[in-house]
Amino acid sequence: MSKRFIAKLVALFGIAFFVLNSCGKTPSESPDAVINKFKTAIKNIDAADFSVSADMTGKESTDNINFDLNADAKVDRLDEKRNADVSVKLGGALDAQGQKLDGNLNIRIVTVGDEFYFNLSQFDTTDPNTEKIETALKPYMSKWEHISSDFIPQNIKDLQKNDPDSQKKQEQLKDLFISTKLFDVSKEYGVEKLDGNNVYHYGIKLDKDGVKDYIKKASVISGTEKTDQEVEDAATFVDSVSDLELWIGADDYYLYKGVATLTGSNADNNATSSITITYTAKSYNKDLGIKTPEGSEEFNPISLLMGLQLGQGTTAPSGTPDDTQAPGSTVTPPADTTAPTATAPSDTTKPADTSAPADTTTTEKPADTSANPAK
Repeated sequence: MSKRFIAKLVALFGIAFFVLNSCGKTPSESPDAVINKFKTAIKNIDAADFSVSADMTGKESTDNINFDLNADAKVDRLDEKRNADVSVKLGGALDAQGQKLDGNLNIRIVTVGDEFYFNLSQFDTTDPNTEKIETALKPYMSKWEHISSDFIPQNIKDLQKNDPDSQKKQEQLKDLFISTKLFDVSKEYGVEKLDGNNVYHYGIKLDKDGVKDYIKKASVISGTEKTDQEVEDAATFVDSVSDLELWIGADDYYLYKGVATLTGSNADNNATSSITITYTAKSYNKDLGIKTPEGSEEFNPISLLMGLQLGQGTTAPSGTPDDTQAPGSTVTPPADTTAPTATAPSDTTKPADTSAPADTTTTEKPADTSANPAK
């Protein structure tokens, strides 16, 4: 056998290998088998590192709106605590009735068990009506704040529980997901490479009757049973899904990518909308190292409510904004620095024991506190 012939064989095998890996491999399992294994694999997920993005556009006559959301999330329940670390960036623009507005929000939220923390690093908008909000938020920017458990709604706390009753409901919901026919494979793209993983790539069509069946039974399991009309309303989103694709791991059957596009229209007001949601997983069942943020301050929402009502942030005794004041402390404005129109928050927005001091509002504001605080 000549060296030239051997060289040709090597080249031929190299080209074949390249083509097979570039164009995808022939699926070795049926779509139904892969989907069943994918649904079952969800029961084995105790930690996930993933991202979600959403891009939306809307139009009504001459008005336009668009926004984009990007979130990076780490969640785990590897121990008795439920932990999460989520960073959210939201930006958008609105062009309506001849007015153009845009804004951005950047916030990170960490939960360790039933303890909640947040760090707001950006909140800005060109809407002049939000100036009071931006000013009130200024003392809390780019700091870790610990939200007092007294202000966390009970239904949110319940999500963090890992008690036997919660575990039982979660297992029932997972079993329901596995047993319910929620979608069919409408197109096979073959096996592809995605971030180093071999994945089955499918086009998916939702089964509306199956979705309604799941919503109905899931509401019973969660203790919030829905009426038939409520189930019908909740399942209307199925009609809006125009494209849905899944990339499922060929080795572990985890979902590594999902893309869905939802569209809508209303002929009465010539309105259209479209939103594309993309899910991308980085890893599953790895220790994500979610910990309590260091140096967090106690955050009392009543302080923020007072700041919003007074049109400024946390207030120092002199009546001027105090950026050095710890956001977690509740500061009561002295009577002689209260603006004539300021009122305490209604009793439904704060615990009875933290009510504002008796009305000592003066009818005349001192000259040295008349200036508006700098933004």
